[in-house]
Amino acid sequence: MTEQQTEIDFVNHRDEPVVIHWLDYQGTRERYVVLDSGDTRQQPTYVGHPWVVTDVKGQSLVVFLPATRPAQATIT
Repeated sequence: MTEQQTEIDFVNHRDEPVVIHWLDYQGTRERYVVLDSGDTRQQPTYVGHPWVVTDVKGQSLVVFLPATRPAQATIT
């Protein structure tokens, strides 16, 4: 992990809400936001800091690992 800042634009294209979590240094989910269907969230972060997207029941859907360039994370 680095201290280089970047960002992820989360976009929820699912027909249901999703929950965005940051994985802390112990691997524990830290809940950040619930994205309703069609919503977006611009999330400042750091290179190498993992983000997990789950459904509202907590089932993992996808993991994103930020790179040096800002990126869009489309959730389908």
